[in-house]
Amino acid sequence: MQETPLIYPFAYIFVIFFLTLGPLKVIPVFNRLCYKAPPSFAKKLALKATIISSIIIFAVAIVGKGILSKWQVSTAALFVAGGLLILISSLQMLSNFTLPKPLPPDTEAYTEEQIPALAINPLTIPAIITPYGIVAILVSTSQSEGDIKRQLTIFVLLFLVIILNWIGMTFAKIIVQKVNIITLLIVGWVFAVLQAGLAIDLMIEGLKRAKIAIL
Repeated sequence: MQETPLIYPFAYIFVIFFLTLGPLKVIPVFNRLCYKAPPSFAKKLALKATIISSIIIFAVAIVGKGILSKWQVSTAALFVAGGLLILISSLQMLSNFTLPKPLPPDTEAYTEEQIPALAINPLTIPAIITPYGIVAILVSTSQSEGDIKRQLTIFVLLFLVIILNWIGMTFAKIIVQKVNIITLLIVGWVFAVLQAGLAIDLMIEGLKRAKIAIL
């Protein structure tokens, strides 16, 4: 009996988006960028990064599948390559688990004139949008081709993650004070293990799809 390709449920897709595009890895970066800066600086930087990352994320979601089709990249190949990239990033996170060094007391605060540059790098790229985050978007949209309802739902899930990022950045200082940066890093470490499991699952599904295509 021939196997049918697996269609991932929306809860699974949201978990992938949260792990690869979500706030856990953004909050520590944002908090360091806002060191000694006034609250108005943090709000403007969070808004700018949210706008820029939203444009990139939805652009990838809209045109990414078309580019892959034009290059004749199969869904099976996308799943295997994407799973491999996500697995590598997970292993890097697990092997490089180190606490960030405290900033020197004489570190100067960034100014509002630097917000556009900081919002792009290092905030939007690579903190918010990562190579494996792009993979997650392409994998999810590849399963919704021709299904408008599913496409809209995926866009809603992406928008939800974007809002969570904005909330995480806006309240980064409070979150770090209440939760502690070490706790955030440990949680990120735990999620890296989960991310590795999801990566292996993607590769297995890609191999299954390749087998189906051959048969």
